[in-house]
Amino acid sequence: MARRPDRRTIQGMTTIDGELSDSAAELVSFVPRLTIEWLRSSPDLRWLEVDGTLAFVDISGFTAMSEQLSSRGRAGAEEVTDVMNATFSALLEQAYALGGGLLKFGGDALLLLYEGEDHAARAAKAAFEMRATLRAIGRPRTSAGTVQLRMHAGLHTGRFQFFLVGESHRELLVTGPAASRTVEMEAASEAGEILVSPETAAELEPSTLGEEKGPGRLLRAEPEATGSLELLPDLDGVPIELAVPRPLRAQLLEVGPFEGEHRHAAIAFVRYSGVDEIIATEGPVAAAEAIAVLAQTIQQAADDHDVTFLESDVDRDGGRIILVAGAPQTFGDNEERLLRTVRTIVDAGLPLPVHVGDRVSLEENDIVF
Repeated sequence: MARRPDRRTIQGMTTIDGELSDSAAELVSFVPRLTIEWLRSSPDLRWLEVDGTLAFVDISGFTAMSEQLSSRGRAGAEEVTDVMNATFSALLEQAYALGGGLLKFGGDALLLLYEGEDHAARAAKAAFEMRATLRAIGRPRTSAGTVQLRMHAGLHTGRFQFFLVGESHRELLVTGPAASRTVEMEAASEAGEILVSPETAAELEPSTLGEEKGPGRLLRAEPEATGSLELLPDLDGVPIELAVPRPLRAQLLEVGPFEGEHRHAAIAFVRYSGVDEIIATEGPVAAAEAIAVLAQTIQQAADDHDVTFLESDVDRDGGRIILVAGAPQTFGDNEERLLRTVRTIVDAGLPLPVHVGDRVSLEENDIVF
């Protein structure tokens, strides 16, 4: 789970009813507003449906920058952190100003949810303004030279399923047919493009739309829309700590904030699939049951081998869960502990197909590194 950039401007640092406690202040910037509202109103609920628009915004250029600065040790890591924080803080300022809520921050990508009146127009306008902002600030200078950052985005409007599952912590999983459509739009867009689905396009003024591209249409002009920053409700009594993975929770509350550094670690991507069909044929309740078993099994396997359940990410027909051995705590034997973890997961007989590794063409229950 990655910290959302710039705690001063994130949707959770200002609340309707006063100041945050010290522990909440440390953790709230890791938790989506949707999760906090969920834990406040219906903490036992495992799934939720929301009508709205998702914007999947991807920034290219950070990986090359990180590789260039990795040889500079801690100083290079701090430069990477500074550039990313400054960039995403500027982009999120535009997203939040139009009522967006950050669901996932994947290092170089943002997943934003817009709800309420004119959510499609506000999401499209925010994406348009984020692209304009990045064009203005997207050539930061580093000790390794000037970096070129570019953005592309995919938007979809519909009914989205969200799942809040797990035992050692409650993880927000964004998955289902509408999430798959959002990923499809993002994957079909290229650098500099904003691609909207036909469902989103139907909610926008025709004059804002450009030519068709693959499964969607390009956004040509900035839609007219107004919005405002959505503040968090009163956090008194909300168990925010339950939404943060245990190793990160311990690091933040007992050790203190992370400092930028490059560290040797072993990472696994556990991809699960089959969610879209379950929702379509059996409904969200059946999907929630399968996803809950998946999350609990992965968490238990990770806990048993001192591996960190870092975060989850959106993907077609399912999603990805990122496991890390060697961060934030270090125990040694990173590769062995991680392999034991993923072997346990694959052998568990899960109700959803899983594969582990960095190849998308794997067969069910394969492991490749």
